[in-house]
Amino acid sequence: MGAVTSTRGAIASFDHRDFPVALVRELKGAARVSVCIPARDEAATVGRVVATVRDGLMGRAGVVDELVVVDDGSLDATATIAERGGARVVRSSGATRGAVPSARATPCARAWPRRAGTSWSSSTRT
Repeated sequence: MGAVTSTRGAIASFDHRDFPVALVRELKGAARVSVCIPARDEAATVGRVVATVRDGLMGRAGVVDELVVVDDGSLDATATIAERGGARVVRSSGATRGAVPSARATPCARAWPRRAGTSWSSSTRT
C-alpha cells in the first residue's frame, strides 16, 4: 500500500491484496455496494469486464450487490452485451461524445451522490 504525491496533493494507490475478501465482506455488513462502469463503444471488452465483476465480486466474493454500465452514446453493441452479461444498463445522452468521459458526470453520479466510502473510477483507451 502506498501513495504517490503530486503537485496537487496525495493520490492513494492500493493493491487488491491489501483488501482480503473476508475482511471486505465483514466491513461491508448490510451496506449495498454498486459498481458503476462508464463505457462508450466498448463492445469488444465490456462482456469480459461485466463477467469478471459478476462472477468474482458479486458471485465468489459476495461484496458487490449491483453492477451498472453507463453507456455514453455507444454506436456499437456495448449496451446489449452488458445487459446480456447481467449488468443493468443506464443510457446516457452521449452529449460528451468526443470528450474524455467522466464517471462523476454520468447518471450513476447523480443516482448515488458522493459520500464517505464512495469511490469513482474510470478508464480511457489510448
